[in-house]
Amino acid sequence: MKSKENFKKHGFTQAPLSTNISSGDSKTVAPIKVTQKTRSVKSGAGFTLIELLVVIAIIGLLASVVLLALNGARAKARDAKRISDMTTMASALELYFNDNNSYPPSSLAGMTPTYVGQIPSAPTPYDAGTGGCTATNNSYVYTPNGSAPYASYTYTFCLGNTVGRYPPGPHTLTSSGIQ
Repeated sequence: MKSKENFKKHGFTQAPLSTNISSGDSKTVAPIKVTQKTRSVKSGAGFTLIELLVVIAIIGLLASVVLLALNGARAKARDAKRISDMTTMASALELYFNDNNSYPPSSLAGMTPTYVGQIPSAPTPYDAGTGGCTATNNSYVYTPNGSAPYASYTYTFCLGNTVGRYPPGPHTLTSSGIQ
């Protein structure tokens, strides 16, 4: 146990809890008299306004870097969804053809729910300024070729970035695959 001198040596002092603590009478306990010895000393442990502003600026900078990285990931996710949608529709169209010896009309009537849960739509927003994609060619456009019974089709879509072996720009899905 450290002695009283060691506490004083290191700057620790015990402030009295009350002036008459030893009396044992809890009804007559007097408050502590504030003296120079018991007065709280300002420690300077707070933050200055400049320190807080610097921390806020750093957090803002980090947040903007994260958002820029997420925007790139979102664009890649939209393109991956476009390829996935076209792969799903290619399978559904081939199943339809096997059952009907024809591809569906331009309205894709009869495709849902037997061959595909729902007809996919292009993800938004379109990737402006990349790969020749514009707001007008960002949609999926199915076109049966010839007249009924339809022996072939084209399904056009646009990629904003390179996905696997597919470069950015307009692409066409046919019964032969994606070109």
